[in-house]
Amino acid sequence: MRSLGPSAGPACGVERWPVKILADSMASRVSLIPRATTVRALRRLRPPDSLPQKARNRPVETTTYRVRARLVGSKFEEDSDFHLVIADPRVGGSMIVEFPASDCLGTRAHDRIVGARQALKEACGDLPDTVGALWTLTGKATLTGVAYFDPIHGQGGVAQNGIELHPVLAVTSTDCTVIHH
Repeated sequence: MRSLGPSAGPACGVERWPVKILADSMASRVSLIPRATTVRALRRLRPPDSLPQKARNRPVETTTYRVRARLVGSKFEEDSDFHLVIADPRVGGSMIVEFPASDCLGTRAHDRIVGARQALKEACGDLPDTVGALWTLTGKATLTGVAYFDPIHGQGGVAQNGIELHPVLAVTSTDCTVIHH
């Protein structure tokens, strides 16, 4: 486990990174008006045939979604993202949502992304700040974020189609308890 304290600075990601942080050439085409859906419905979307490094798959990756979800776990990642595993509160089935670090963002929706990460910290309190294992969470939240298909590479809580909300733009109606590992 490696600490990424304030003096270490963020270690931003690489894989499809411009798409993950709304800094790709198609970011201006992303609708930031949220569309209500469920974790279950997102998990049922057909994954794209290809995942271009610097472009989005339309229409899914140009859509912002709002979901009510059960909180499952959180992890601080090497790319400085908070990785949050959520599940459909009715039928289960998990997926990932991500909160990038403020120093790793472009300008599109910067304040909303930073605010969402802060709202998660305020709701959950003691979140992990070292790279390592997934911490268990309990509670529910309403999360708003831009759809993103991530290549499946063994990440904890991943949906079978690789769908994520990355970046998260808002966190509301949250009750959250962190159960330390």
